[in-house]
Amino acid sequence: MTVVAQVAIAANAFDLGEVLSTGPPVDIELTQFVPIDARPAPFIWVETPDVAAFETVVRRDPRVGSLTRHDTRAGKTLYHIEWDAEINGLLGVIEEFDVLVERGHGTAERWTFQLRLPDHTSLRTFHARCRDENLPLHVNWISGTAIRTDPADASAVESGREGARDSLRRGAETETSGTIDREPLPASVRERTTPFRQIVENLDVVIWMTDPNKEEVIYVNPVYEEVWGQPRERLYDEPLAFLDAIHPDDRERVRAALASQPDGVYDEEYRLKRPDGEIRWIRDRAVSIRDTEGNVSRIAGIAEDVTEQKERERALDQTSQILGALATSFPDLAFVIDEDGYYREYLGGPETESLLYEEPGEFLEAQLCDVLPADIADQMLSVIRRCLDTGELQTLEYQLEVPAGLRWFEGRITPMQHPTDTRSVVFVARDITQRKKRERVLTGLHGATRTLFNAASSEDVADIAVRTASKRLRLSFVAVFSLDESAGVLRPVAYTPDVKEILGELPRLLGPGSLAWDAFINGDTRVYDDVRPREMVYGAETPVRSELIVPLGNYGILLAGNTTTGAFDDTDTEFAELLATNTEAALHHVEYERDFERQNERLVELTRLNSVIRSINRAVVDATTRDEIASKVCENIVENESYLAAWIGEYRTGKRVTSHATAGLAEAVFESGVIPADDATLMDELAGTAHQTRAVHVTQDLHRESSVGPWHEQLLDRGCRGAVAVPLVAGEAVYGILTLYTDQSDSFDEEEITILRELGQTIGRAIRASEARRALVADTATELKFDISDVNSFFVAASGELECRLSLEGLVPLEAGRLLNYVTVDGASPDAIREWATRAANVETCRLLTETEEGGVFEFRVSGASEVSSLVDFGATVRSMVADDGEARVIAEVAPDTDTLTVLNGLREVCPSATLTGKRDLDRPLQTVHQFRETLTEQLTEKQLNALRAAYFAGYFEWPRASTAEDIADPMEVSSSTLHFHLRHAMRKLLMVFFEAQDTE
Repeated sequence: MTVVAQVAIAANAFDLGEVLSTGPPVDIELTQFVPIDARPAPFIWVETPDVAAFETVVRRDPRVGSLTRHDTRAGKTLYHIEWDAEINGLLGVIEEFDVLVERGHGTAERWTFQLRLPDHTSLRTFHARCRDENLPLHVNWISGTAIRTDPADASAVESGREGARDSLRRGAETETSGTIDREPLPASVRERTTPFRQIVENLDVVIWMTDPNKEEVIYVNPVYEEVWGQPRERLYDEPLAFLDAIHPDDRERVRAALASQPDGVYDEEYRLKRPDGEIRWIRDRAVSIRDTEGNVSRIAGIAEDVTEQKERERALDQTSQILGALATSFPDLAFVIDEDGYYREYLGGPETESLLYEEPGEFLEAQLCDVLPADIADQMLSVIRRCLDTGELQTLEYQLEVPAGLRWFEGRITPMQHPTDTRSVVFVARDITQRKKRERVLTGLHGATRTLFNAASSEDVADIAVRTASKRLRLSFVAVFSLDESAGVLRPVAYTPDVKEILGELPRLLGPGSLAWDAFINGDTRVYDDVRPREMVYGAETPVRSELIVPLGNYGILLAGNTTTGAFDDTDTEFAELLATNTEAALHHVEYERDFERQNERLVELTRLNSVIRSINRAVVDATTRDEIASKVCENIVENESYLAAWIGEYRTGKRVTSHATAGLAEAVFESGVIPADDATLMDELAGTAHQTRAVHVTQDLHRESSVGPWHEQLLDRGCRGAVAVPLVAGEAVYGILTLYTDQSDSFDEEEITILRELGQTIGRAIRASEARRALVADTATELKFDISDVNSFFVAASGELECRLSLEGLVPLEAGRLLNYVTVDGASPDAIREWATRAANVETCRLLTETEEGGVFEFRVSGASEVSSLVDFGATVRSMVADDGEARVIAEVAPDTDTLTVLNGLREVCPSATLTGKRDLDRPLQTVHQFRETLTEQLTEKQLNALRAAYFAGYFEWPRASTAEDIADPMEVSSSTLHFHLRHAMRKLLMVFFEAQDTE
């Protein structure tokens, strides 16, 4: 059994490849080796874009004796190379072992040869010799070929052909003179012909002889007629007639090659087209015969029909190409192994060489038990026999230490479909190391994911991620960095022990300008095979060489490092990204749980705060004085454990704060009811800002305040941290500041601030209502007179611009802080008043109720802050207001214990020029009219009272009526039917109170 093997070798690893690869790009096909002076001289077909450069480079090589060009076809050139130097290397080994080179193909980078050797032993010896010569020969595939031929027939055929060649040469030499008779020879003559003629007449090859110039055919044997399908007589008459039967694509090449016959290098293959259309392949060779003087006198040749050989070669070449392509691209190892465990054949590509346990020459024809570890060999043989017994595909997994390292393999065993005498299988071994690693890592990551999502904090998540990367991904240098948003850096939160051992001290932060920060900002994975050339690195001498950086969303990064370059492959990256995805999800889960817990806690706090507000609402309804309201508010807030301290007080810029009520820790630190001046700066920031802006103001952490005085230091010592100041607002009036203290920093959020703002408005309105009730039932009152000259005043601006007099007759409060002002105008026409009202910023509507000679009575709907609304908000009753030529005087009554300065300051916030020009106490003994008003006020709703007041001042009860129900309802933004509804109920209650009071009297 001969052995056919395809081998590959780098072009620069042997003489022929090195010589042919130094010039321009080439594609080379080796046809055959011809022994010349015991040296293998190759014939090669060369395809190159620059023929001249190729020939120049090759001829300059000292190893080359000559380079002869013989033919050119289809862009390829046939060359013959003779060597000047001693042949060694691959060609020398081929010559030494008498290896038949069936096919060769080469480029400037790599050559492949198809070799035939007598048996596997010869192949192993040949391969071992190549290794001894340091020839990097890679075996792509090996196949055993059995050649069964009758020895007698083979010997006879070969002896006949060799005898023909020798006899042809000797016979030709004896017949170099004279002319061969072209007529058929008589039988008597044929009997006397030479032994040479007897031999050639009976051969199955065409034997021919011509003169050197092809002007005469001296002899051609009868086989010519069978092969060419032409009579010999025609060839004798026309020496070149044989060309007519040659295929048109080959004819001119053969014609041109005839000129080389005298030189003895004629060896051509071409196609014949027989008369019946059949195509046959011919191999035609010639030798020159010289006379005694050394001149060429005859050309003798042999033409063989090699069609069957060409078909076999083509099939073998196609198979060889397929096997070669498979060997190059096949990612697996393939073996043919018989039932006794003997390796019979092998197929493997260049990329699989490092996966072989032994070299092919070592294990072919050897048994599994002689090559592999005993346990693995026994396991394989058992599976092979099971496959042969069942006829079904079998698989097994095993682990081997190979040149590429410790690898996992999956064997797939299939019975051969056309077995020889010995049953065999095809055993395909695939490297599944990465798959096993993937399975191991995925199993570990699956378990780690559950652990990650059970983590209680982000620090725990980071620690689990680092331990998982170290244990499951087998990464020894791993760290997790989290984002510090306030500082704008990444800080380490967890890392493996190797990190500290390698770096000495882990960088405390990685900010802008680092590789990690760049990956984090861009949100993509970065793999650096060598970080040292990078500008954004820890330092030029860092021991870390490779880095793998995977962002964790907005939370930070997962970083893996190594002290060697190129340490991370695609699998490491894939698994690190998977771990990072799970880690990011776990961090999000922790954040969500933390937020959810905070929301629950906050919900509990807000629920408790709402409960406090409801209790405060109930308490202030029953309170009759301002101090009583303040006291109940503070007590309820502290009793519900919402805050540590609470106080309500009056604030004046540059002065001390006076408290109306305290509770909790605030009660302990108040001594004289005032906050010392040393705390004035902080109070300006806290209470002052709330008073001026009429908005809730928060100090999240008193520790961060530099202006804390002794009074607040006592609160800090008692555990107070955060503070909030809530203005007690009713309309435009501020009735003080409610200040609360909590034991937590940064604890006030928008929801709580909103609730506290509403609480401040509730308390402010309650204080204003109590002030109004007290003023209504008081036996005495305080009358205040104010002079105002501000042009932003509605009355002042109108009287000054129109040079008229305005007198306020009555007020009706509306929603959203708006007022209906009923005003008598003297000295200006109605048209002038209307035109001016359209330009006034705070006048929404203007309606003439009654026109007089000097002007008329008007209804103005005014929005925004005004001197009237400010006084009303502070509980004052405006008795009169007269504006004349840009000056206004207002007379108002307040409760006797009202802080006059508070009212004045509130008025000045609207009209800065306001001055208090008079103050006096009024005696208001109880009279029936007061009792009547008090009783009526208690009976009427606010909407009924406003409807009754608006109708009265708008002249609805005059005759004829100054205003219709529609006129009155429109500025109040209600329907006329609604106005009638409120008026009827108000009138009924008015009459009821009047008659009941009369009956009582």
